[in-house]
Amino acid sequence: ILEESVKPYVKVSGTLAETTLFESKFGGYPYLPIDQEHPKDSNGQPMMLLAQLNLEEIPNIEHMPQHGMLQFFISAEEDLFGADF
Repeated sequence: ILEESVKPYVKVSGTLAETTLFESKFGGYPYLPIDQEHPKDSNGQPMMLLAQLNLEEIPNIEHMPQHGMLQFFISAEEDLFGADF
C-alpha cells in the first residue's frame, strides 16, 4: 500500500552561496515583477522570503509548470515567524 501512495517529488537542499534575484534560494531578496508589491502580513508589514524555487532549475514533474517562480513568504515581525499554535 505504501508504494502505491508514493507521489513524484523534488528533494530540496541548499548550499551557502551568493545568488541572483532569479535563482532558487532560501532567504535573501525575492524576484518580484516591477508592477508587484512586496507581500505584506496581516499587520501590513513586509514579509520575509523563506524560499524561492525557479521552476526552470528543478526536474520536470508531471502537472507542474516548467517556467516561473514558486515563492514562500513568512511574517518577519514575530518570534514564531507567523506560526499560530
